[in-house]
Amino acid sequence: MLKWSGRILVFLLIGAILNVGVAWWLGWRVLYQPGSLQITNEPMEPGEFVPQEFRNELLGPAGLSISRTRQFGADHVQVHKGTTMRWADLPVIPLDTLWPHWGPLAGREPREIYESMTNPIGHTARGWPMVSMWCAFEQGTHGPVQGGIHLGHKQTLDTFIVTDLVLPLRPIWTGFAVNTAFYASVAWILVAVPAAWCRRRRIRRGLCGACAYPRGTSPVCTECGEPLPSPSAGAARS
Repeated sequence: MLKWSGRILVFLLIGAILNVGVAWWLGWRVLYQPGSLQITNEPMEPGEFVPQEFRNELLGPAGLSISRTRQFGADHVQVHKGTTMRWADLPVIPLDTLWPHWGPLAGREPREIYESMTNPIGHTARGWPMVSMWCAFEQGTHGPVQGGIHLGHKQTLDTFIVTDLVLPLRPIWTGFAVNTAFYASVAWILVAVPAAWCRRRRIRRGLCGACAYPRGTSPVCTECGEPLPSPSAGAARS
């Protein structure tokens, strides 16, 4: 029992290390692409969008708005308060569909955030198959990072889109647990399948499955003490 518990802990540790490594690799390599941006200017109070002097822009009434970029392994959220601008060719998406389920905004009411915030909020997360680590940007825009390491900026080729390259340090516990279990399972399969094949091959050759020592008449291996299957059982497997 203790032996299996130790193995499980080792693979979970490997899974956690791989989880962090993948999240950091995504934080370093992922660049936001055109079409990944979603934005809402749904106001806290009812109101109409008022056309401005620029034909391709509209001015929204005072309220709370979210811009969110979601793609493979990356999720970036910015929350703004006040009268905000949006591009007219981007669809307006309801606020609740863009509200993040991770980070400090999860489970909080938009109005509570609206009444308490003084500066824009910017959170970014990385991880796969679920986002599992996040960090925050001061003032909600490009710049100093809280709870992460800022590696600089990089612009997506042939676009105006700029991505902050970060190594997030704050865990998103649900995603962290799921990803750790996923990578631990992958690591176990990569180790267990070759080991089982090797053990089976040794037994067929009349050797101890654990240490490959030639078997004798003893029911256990005289070299390592591993219980040995009966010759009839080995023949049946063959």
